[in-house]
Amino acid sequence: MIFGDPFKFAFFIDIVDEWSSNSFHNGYFAISIDGTLYPPDVRCSTLDMVLAEILSDKSPLIILPENETLFNNNPEITFEKIQGITFPENSDIDNDYTYRVSLTELEDAGYVLFIVRSIDRIKFLIGEYCNETFKHNFIDEVIVDRKTINEIVVKIVTTFKDITSK
Repeated sequence: MIFGDPFKFAFFIDIVDEWSSNSFHNGYFAISIDGTLYPPDVRCSTLDMVLAEILSDKSPLIILPENETLFNNNPEITFEKIQGITFPENSDIDNDYTYRVSLTELEDAGYVLFIVRSIDRIKFLIGEYCNETFKHNFIDEVIVDRKTINEIVVKIVTTFKDITSK
């Protein structure tokens, strides 16, 4: 199923019965930003875990962290600043995961997704891991309204209520 507008921002989440068991709901998971799927290949995803990550009380998709300055910066600058906050080069500084949408399936494929809000607008920024710098390189951004994200989350909860109610 597609939750959202794949030409802006959407989740692709679908249970595949043949990949699942009584204990685990497995299937397909990806996100779409500006019509591009991440990860780009088909993987067997443990949807119980993916849904828990998306819907956690601590998830930035639920909290929608606000920072007007970060939001209004050039997307590459915003991405670099958030990456520096999330994964500081100085080991004496604690990691701050406020803006990181932690999605194991996405990160296992080498991508990182950040989110930042300004009033009722949400900016998603995606980057790809670069072995040469041990950082992520900015790929793309998309801005959607808060109402859209709230509707997507509600539809995911409603569609997967049997999994999310555990």
